[in-house]
Amino acid sequence: MDLAGYNVFWNEAQPAMTAKLETLSALLRESTSLNVSKAYEAGDEEFRMVVDLTDSRGVTVLSIEFTLGDSDVRDSSTSDGEAGVSVSMSLTGFGALVLGGYYPFNYSDEAFTSDVSEMLSRIEALDCAETARYIVDEALQNKALNRELEAA
Repeated sequence: MDLAGYNVFWNEAQPAMTAKLETLSALLRESTSLNVSKAYEAGDEEFRMVVDLTDSRGVTVLSIEFTLGDSDVRDSSTSDGEAGVSVSMSLTGFGALVLGGYYPFNYSDEAFTSDVSEMLSRIEALDCAETARYIVDEALQNKALNRELEAA
């Protein structure tokens, strides 16, 4: 998808992703002693909004990346063969440890959509309370993550 077409989606996705990350960040600030960054924009071929959780040493313990996928970059298309976008959120721990994520319709013909409303509904479907609970109770308790952090 060309940049102009991608930006049609990004201009709608960016504020929706930011709002979700702000809600998630507030929940995480209440339930962890880690520093929670403000959401910031990143990306090159695909854009994303990112929040980092850092410890008192400034080490990034966990990054939350909400990405707007491009079907052309990912060598895919919508179920109708059109260019489209996908929504994903990855939880990546220190040392690039994959700790989870949110991938609506992943590995299906419905993973990409050319409908802005459908894209927004996939962003809205993210349950921030459940995601915060998972991050605090499971991702941040991961033994491999904590072993790596101790050695850092």
